[in-house]
Amino acid sequence: MESDKRKKGNRTFYIAVGIIILVLLTLYTLFLMWLGGGYLEEGIAGYVSHTVKMTGLAVALGALLVYSYRRIESRKEALFWILFLCIYLLLCIYLFRNIILDIPYISRPECTRLEVISWDVDTEMEQYMPYKIEGLDEDGKKQRFTVNKSTYKKYRREYSINTADVMYLPHTRIVMELELGEPETEDEKS
Repeated sequence: MESDKRKKGNRTFYIAVGIIILVLLTLYTLFLMWLGGGYLEEGIAGYVSHTVKMTGLAVALGALLVYSYRRIESRKEALFWILFLCIYLLLCIYLFRNIILDIPYISRPECTRLEVISWDVDTEMEQYMPYKIEGLDEDGKKQRFTVNKSTYKKYRREYSINTADVMYLPHTRIVMELELGEPETEDEKS
């Protein structure tokens, strides 16, 4: 009798955890689809949304890990669980490393001047279409940054502007501020 109650309690727990995981994954997916519209890519909002994306992924994977912990029945399964826990911790370090390293740069982001700028939209992914600005930096290397949809729409047709000062976080490469140069006049072009 006691065993039946315990099995029923375990089953209820597994169902509840499964539902919570599905709800978290659904909310996370909806959040990513909303971001796919080109919003929350720049500034402090971009930094926070990047942090939320990484946190959502870590929470979903952590929930799966907690769920699997309750299912351990043998020593071999316990060793596999410990292995997966170590992999999870390494993944969390990887996910949050750049976010943490960028904290000192939030108030004073790095700046680069891009020459010969162009605007681009990555259409390879269906749910997420990042809007990009790209150009050559002071060293002649090609740089590419993700911007908001509104920034893209505002400046994409400004063909006479060929420089941009981009203030960004160096590790996550989130644009904090974007200042476009003055348009070239006909005299400067010739």
